[in-house]
Parts: sequence; structure tokens; C-alpha cells
Amino acid sequence: MSWTQDVIRLQDLDAQIAKNRQRLDEIEAQLGDTAELLAARQECHTLEKAADVARKAQQDLEFQLNQVQVKRERDEASLYSGRITNSRELQDLQEEVTSLKRRISSIEDELLEAMMAREEAVEAAQVAAAHCAEIKRQTEAAQVSLAAERADALEENAALDEERDYLRQGIPAAIVDSYDYLSRRIRSRPVAVLKGDICGVCGMVVTPRVRQQVARGVEAYCNNCRRLLVG
Repeated sequence: MSWTQDVIRLQDLDAQIAKNRQRLDEIEAQLGDTAELLAARQECHTLEKAADVARKAQQDLEFQLNQVQVKRERDEASLYSGRITNSRELQDLQEEVTSLKRRISSIEDELLEAMMAREEAVEAAQVAAAHCAEIKRQTEAAQVSLAAERADALEENAALDEERDYLRQGIPAAIVDSYDYLSRRIRSRPVAVLKGDICGVCGMVVTPRVRQQVARGVEAYCNNCRRLLVG
């Protein structure tokens, strides 16, 4: 294999290595990105707290209702026991019982609303928990897949690096120096294949002298883009 073919292969290797490294950078970023899972967990935590607050509110109202009902039953028992004969006391007690009944009705309305709010809060928390579990499953599966892809890319680049080093040893030092310089300056495709008398990258016609140099397999450059030309 001549150096011209070697340098084309070298360019291909460098392009693939660069592509793999870019993908490796993307994989590293994705492996460390758990923003969606963290957001799902935060939402789940927030809704669980809201459900707890709703349960506590219902329990408080149930306790209040029980206390008021007990007091009403006690006052009604006193009212109808016959032990109280004073009309003023009987009237006050009757008014107290009436007031307690109104209070019971009010608490029952509040309790109904609290029960509905608790049901909605618990349902929302359950939905969030299921969503969080699914995001966790997807994240873990993606992490496994990305880790496997990273391992493959690292293994491939190790093999490409080895071949690259071997090729560079067989290419004339002056060509390697030129290739490295052009790689830094142009960054993309420092080597172009001459197609007839046209540069395969920029599409410009080269001079007859450059065409003859390429045909002889000596170092030559495109008159326009200054890329290293090979036949």
C-alpha cells in the first residue's frame, strides 16, 4: 500500500475517531443527566405531602364532628331527662343543642369537601408515583444501554488508535507533518482525492504541474483549497 492510500485511510480513521469521541462526550453527558427522574421524584414527593395534608384535614374534621356530636347527645340527654326544671336553663340548653346541630351540619359539609379533596390528592399522588416508577425504569434502562454503547465506542477507538499509529509510522515524515498541520488548520478533510484534474473536495481545476505531481505519487497541494492531493 502506497503512502497515498495510507494517508486516505488515516483521514478516514481520524474522522471516525473524532465521531466516536463526540458520541462519547454525549454519552457521558447523558449518563450524568437525571434531571427528568429528579423532577419526577420531586413531583411525587410534593403530591405525597399534599395527600398527607388532605388526610390530616379530614381526620381533624372527623375528630371535631365526633366531639360536637358527643356534646349534642349529652346536652339532649340532659334536656329530655327531666332533671332540669328551671325554664331559663331549659331554654339555654335548647339553644345550645340547636347551635350544636348547626355546627354539626357545617362540619359535615366541610368534611364532605375534605373527603373529596383527599381522594383527589391521593389519586394524584398515586399517578405521580406510577409516573416516577416508569421514569426510573426508563432511566435505568437508558443508563445500561448508554454504558454498553460507551464500552463499544471505547473499544472501537482503541483499535482505531492502534491502526492509526501503525499507519503514521509508514507514511513519510514530511507528509505526516503536512497532514497534521492541515488537520489543525482545515480541521475537516485535509486530504482530497484528485479526480481527473479536479480537486475532490473544493471542485476546482488544478494546474497541469500539480496533476503531474499527483500522478507521480509525490507531495502536491490543491491550488485553491491547499489540501494535500492524492490520486
